[in-house]
Amino acid sequence: MPFPQPSPGDAPAVPTGPLQVARYQPEGDVPVAPYVAITFDQPMVEVGTVAQVNSGDVPATITPALEGTWQWVGTRTLRFDYGGAEVDRLPMATEYTVTVPAGTQSASGGVLAADVQFTFTTPAPTVQSLGPVHESMALDQLWVAVFDQRIDQEAVLAAISVTADGDDVPLRLATAAEIEADDTARNSVEQAAPGRWIAFRPTNDMPGDATVRVAVEAGAPSAEGPLTTDAAQSFTGRTYAPLRITEVGCNSGSPCRPGSGFNVQFNNQLDGSRIDVSDITVSPSLPGQRVSVQWSSIVIDGAAAPRTEYTITLPASITDVFGQTLGDPQQRTISVGEAQPSLQQFDLVTTLDPFADEQQLTVLSVNHDELRVRVFSVTPDDYGDYLQYTQERDWASPDLPGWEVLADTTVRPEGDADVPVLTSIDLSGALGGSPGHVVVLVEPVPAVSPNDDDYWMNRPALTWAQSTSLGVDIFHDTDSSVVWATDLRTGAPIADAQVRVVGESGIESSAAAQTDADGMARLEPPASGGQYQLLVATKGDDSAILPTWMSGGEWSDSMRWYVFDDRQVYRPGETMRVKGWVRRLDLSGDASLGLPADGATVTYTVNDSYGVELATGTVELGALGGFDLEIAIPDTANLGGAGVSLELLGEPGGSDQVGNLSNWHDFRIEEFRRPEFEVVTRPESQGPHLSTAPVTVAAEADYYAGGPLANAPVNWTVTTAEGTYAPPGWSGYTFGVWQPWWFWGVGANRDGGYADDGYWGEPCCGPGTEAEVDTYRGTTDANGAHYLQIGFEGDDGVLPDLPVVVTAEGAVEDVNRQVWASTTDLLVHAADRYVGLRTARSFVRQGDSLDVDVVVTDGAIVAVAKGAASPKDAARIDGKGKVV
Repeated sequence: MPFPQPSPGDAPAVPTGPLQVARYQPEGDVPVAPYVAITFDQPMVEVGTVAQVNSGDVPATITPALEGTWQWVGTRTLRFDYGGAEVDRLPMATEYTVTVPAGTQSASGGVLAADVQFTFTTPAPTVQSLGPVHESMALDQLWVAVFDQRIDQEAVLAAISVTADGDDVPLRLATAAEIEADDTARNSVEQAAPGRWIAFRPTNDMPGDATVRVAVEAGAPSAEGPLTTDAAQSFTGRTYAPLRITEVGCNSGSPCRPGSGFNVQFNNQLDGSRIDVSDITVSPSLPGQRVSVQWSSIVIDGAAAPRTEYTITLPASITDVFGQTLGDPQQRTISVGEAQPSLQQFDLVTTLDPFADEQQLTVLSVNHDELRVRVFSVTPDDYGDYLQYTQERDWASPDLPGWEVLADTTVRPEGDADVPVLTSIDLSGALGGSPGHVVVLVEPVPAVSPNDDDYWMNRPALTWAQSTSLGVDIFHDTDSSVVWATDLRTGAPIADAQVRVVGESGIESSAAAQTDADGMARLEPPASGGQYQLLVATKGDDSAILPTWMSGGEWSDSMRWYVFDDRQVYRPGETMRVKGWVRRLDLSGDASLGLPADGATVTYTVNDSYGVELATGTVELGALGGFDLEIAIPDTANLGGAGVSLELLGEPGGSDQVGNLSNWHDFRIEEFRRPEFEVVTRPESQGPHLSTAPVTVAAEADYYAGGPLANAPVNWTVTTAEGTYAPPGWSGYTFGVWQPWWFWGVGANRDGGYADDGYWGEPCCGPGTEAEVDTYRGTTDANGAHYLQIGFEGDDGVLPDLPVVVTAEGAVEDVNRQVWASTTDLLVHAADRYVGLRTARSFVRQGDSLDVDVVVTDGAIVAVAKGAASPKDAARIDGKGKVV
């Protein structure tokens, strides 16, 4: 290829005629003005002079005048960036006028006929947050107001008013020491941008139990521009009142139900460090009683007995955060009523225990003296009517299908009041000891109306009960279904069983089949699913059902896209390069991947964060189904998330036969500075790490141009969280706190219990207590490095007794205020030995023995000791790790 390449034969056309301003931004009232951009319809400078603009060459002025730089972005767009040190945008609270004077000339000779002028306004100060304001504020409350722009604190203080019961309250600025001593104020100031906050408090104490109004009045000034606020922003609260009890109730709400704990609510926040919870008594005592102070409440956890009156005694020393006490001992009584009546629901289909001597079903109820039990004769062909009734049974007067009634009796649950009682329902009379199917309906006596608030706790229990020794399962796709039949008692495959799928109204939705010697049979799926499907297996006089769902049909082919770009983030005025490939997935055949059709094309449309169309076009696919795009991002593109919409054209069958013909590719348009240095963090201490010895981590900053970044500020953020570790090679053993598989999202506590707010469901993720976050500051040395030593003792001087995960992030800032960070993670062991426990069972009856296998390892695969033990002492642990 010759170099330099010859010039193209056809040069692009150069616009001629009068010069015009094609577009400009910002305009009107804007929330923020990051820059000013003016785009002309003709080239204004030669390509070689784009970066050589000085103030004398700029064909535009901004009023009021600002420090900053003008530059050409391309040859047609002129852009102004504010150069102040405080903010990286144009100042707020200002009305700006931008003028392009008449006579401005383009590089091709076009002249602007008249002045082009536009204005835009950035907003006056707005309070983003002001607090704390609540119903128990301190008499000398310290407030922090955060604004959306820089302010002068003295000037803004003059625009703030506070009244207490209507009387003016003189104010002063809070000192740095006062802010540091107030956790809430300190956190607000640390999170606010520099120069955008004010901390203030009363000069003298306000009266107690008074209505307080805090307002930033109209006319509040900005430190960035001349505009002031045109409306007041006010917040209302109260100063604290004498400490008193406001409410006493049950944790479960009202009415008080058995099994609940109690809650004593106060009007002020309590000081837990000055309250001895052992002085708080409950008579009679609650099983598993635990007392804690939570903000303005004393929470008494435990299991209250039914139909019992409890007396809570609170000492006079109960203290709030303002130092006030109750003054005198206080007693409150709570009456716990009876347990709410309830009736447990059945599954949709219930298979009776094939090992049981009797054909019976059990139902669980609470506080029901009588239950009406009806048993109906059904066959698998009745399953549709059964489903219909399950959907209608919550109506006021549901109609029962015309099933034969085999039994209609009343049973009396035998057991104590207020506790769940298990009642057996004998189905032997209905089934006669033989295999068969019945529908069982259990209702409270008297019946509870569906319009009653207690209905859903006492909803009639309904199930399709089958007595069978056949076990069936089904696996299916769109082409076929495989049925497997086994004996529920032995697990042996059942041969020569007839299997079929029944659909709506008992209609066969697939041809019947017979199981082979392995208990297997194959069925053709129906063309459509219908309202329901039921698998029916029959062997002699025994039959079993299994609700299922399968549907045949044809798969449509689908296109597969792989699209990426060169950077993911682009500035306005830059060029984005996109590459991609398209394949056709032959789902109607052998699921192979193939090339798109010859001559297929891809159309593309680029939109910015506001949906504005930036570019559009069509590109032909290459021989391998690939495409390349070069997309110029306009100088005036809106910042934020953007995307490229792609659509494949020319594929046989079109959207009727082929899916996924379109694709969306995300990218971002942002203003940013290119990084000038990189930061790498690493552990300096050799692993494995033990909590008994501190660990050193390092952050090292180096310029991309070469050389270390010396004498630069380093901000460390160290996060310590509970972790888990299981030495390899010891599957089945538990190391650390055991996580029951039936707990989902429930964190294991350090004291051996589990969190109270978990959910029943799938197993989850181990410890769940909050992480501890600490921050440290330092400066890089001559080699661009900074070292941080991390210890693991808690505030009480105690080392962790379980593994912890430490994440250390080092953020380095250079002289240009550019900040880059890096993170390193450490697993810190509590000791150099791990003890693992294993039991054959997860459940054991009270009084039974439990054998435990024990292994001690060195944290790897090597066993230091191994054996078995039979614990002599065992106890049930509650959710807080306490013995009950």
